[in-house]
Amino acid sequence: MTSATLNILAADKLNRDNYASWKNTINTVLIIDDLRFVLVEECPQVPTANATRTVREPYERWAKANEKARAYILASLSEVLAMKHESMLTAREIMDSLQEMFGQASYQIKHDALKYIYNARMNEGASVREHVLNMMVHFNMAEMNGAVIDEASQVSFILESLSESFLQFRSNAVMNKIAYTLTTILNELQTFESLMKIKGQKGEANVATSTRKFHRGLTSGTKSMPSSSGNKKWKKKKGGQGNKANLAAAKTTKKAKAAKGICFHCNQEGHWKRNCPKYLAEKKKAKQGKYDLLVLETCLVENDDSAWIIDSGATNHVCSSFQGISSWRQLETGEMTMRVGTGHVISAIAVGGLRLCLQKSFLLLENVYVVPDLKRNLISVKCLLEQSYSLTFNVNKVFIYKNGVEICSAKLENNLYVLRSLTSKALLNTEMFKTAITQNKRLKISPKENAHLWHLRLGHINLNRIERLVKNGLLSELEENSLPVCESCLEGKMTKRPFTGKGHRAKEPLELVHSDLCGPMNVKARGGFEYFITFTDDYSRYGYVYLMQHKSEALEKFKEYKAEVENALSKTIKTFRSDRGGEYMDLKFQNYLMECGIVSQLSAPGTPQQNGVSERRNRTLLDMVRSMMSYAHLPNSFWGYAV
Repeated sequence: MTSATLNILAADKLNRDNYASWKNTINTVLIIDDLRFVLVEECPQVPTANATRTVREPYERWAKANEKARAYILASLSEVLAMKHESMLTAREIMDSLQEMFGQASYQIKHDALKYIYNARMNEGASVREHVLNMMVHFNMAEMNGAVIDEASQVSFILESLSESFLQFRSNAVMNKIAYTLTTILNELQTFESLMKIKGQKGEANVATSTRKFHRGLTSGTKSMPSSSGNKKWKKKKGGQGNKANLAAAKTTKKAKAAKGICFHCNQEGHWKRNCPKYLAEKKKAKQGKYDLLVLETCLVENDDSAWIIDSGATNHVCSSFQGISSWRQLETGEMTMRVGTGHVISAIAVGGLRLCLQKSFLLLENVYVVPDLKRNLISVKCLLEQSYSLTFNVNKVFIYKNGVEICSAKLENNLYVLRSLTSKALLNTEMFKTAITQNKRLKISPKENAHLWHLRLGHINLNRIERLVKNGLLSELEENSLPVCESCLEGKMTKRPFTGKGHRAKEPLELVHSDLCGPMNVKARGGFEYFITFTDDYSRYGYVYLMQHKSEALEKFKEYKAEVENALSKTIKTFRSDRGGEYMDLKFQNYLMECGIVSQLSAPGTPQQNGVSERRNRTLLDMVRSMMSYAHLPNSFWGYAV
């Protein structure tokens, strides 16, 4: 605690009458020392003995700030109040107790404080520190009297109240969405104010230097007014015969002075830049061959997403886009930063795995960082070695091996080892002036194959329809009436093979039970039911239907069904067939089937035909329900009774 802080707290100790000013002072002190968060934030959970550092740091920071804020508050109280509140452990408890004792909300004070906050404007040239502290004072006054202004709104009020000279600071905060606290914005504004002052001093010095530097130009290109004494001399000699001689002498003197000076090109005296021999020679040399060659340089390698550069200086795998990235995780701002060759620091936005598909194999890269600011994809040699790859470099190629087997090789292009995946569609600089040979995907058709030609024109119709069109006179006679194998027809008209397999039929009751769940329905039934589940015996095809409010009730309904049928038939369920719904895949359901010795049969994904008995039963029930509801003209909520 500094002496200045002690003096501030001792000068305005709390008694019965000065609670408002005291609270204003203590809040200002806590804000300046970044301690006010202990009054608005709850204490973090006490970490365990073996907790990590990241878990302990928030609690230690809060505890340290609480002790400091508590000391500030007790030092600013009178002896009686300090002894009364000495036993309280947190600064927030002390402030709440003092609020109950002395705090009485005043509507007029709150109104005046809010009015000042909304209308406050900083004068040009005023101290930004005094302005911000004054705003903080009125924030505290408003809050003490019942107003609620969060810290983000307080920062917004401060930004809007700044003068025009802080327009750049305000625009930067708004456009970049910077989340300032009251402490950070006070420090940043003071830093910005000092930078503006330094910049203003440099500008004045530059103006003064420029005025002295171009003094020579006043004698040659600018008509300067003569001095007062010279003006008198000119007036005395004006109209005399020696006037012309004097003017000629003055012009000669000006030319002599103009010939003397410093060249802005070679910095030598005696001539100007427009007469400088070196400048004229360079200008003449630059003009030669100016229009002899027009070169257009286009570099498509920069934006080639399929080109990967083997870099021994890269510390991580880096790519510029999400193309090919799998199982990626988004990174927070500033979590992973990289420094490039220019010295700039760039941030990665995500990290994930990547599988580079090559001509005969593929290359798996782990922990690939996505950095949109980079224009090239980099493969780190260090990371490849960590992934148990081995590399062999020679003059023109680099070979990558895995467990002694060659995976791929990268060629030397423009002094870089470049590895290209199968998605490469970019044009290299070395191929810039080569003629591109494009291949048409459509097959060339002989003029004699008229049947095939009309087959393609008419939407790949079959040969019988083509012959019918010829017979009806819509097409001319065909030279060849046969069609070759059309791969496009095979691919476009391919259908799923019918499901003709038939399962084994049970020989006795409860040997096999089918089940399926239907729902949720668009309208809840009476009682809040949204689902129904069916259990069908494969031998007798006798089924049970149960209404459910939630899918999680499936296990309870199965237990109810199992108890009823096993007691009625004196037999046990041996096999239970269902789809892969979450209600059946639940561990509790599967464990219960194992405990009861019931074999669980699950249908393959995307194949409801394997559970066709239950699927057909559900469709039959829904058809019956819709028919009965339509005939009875009842609201849709009665579907539960129809089931």
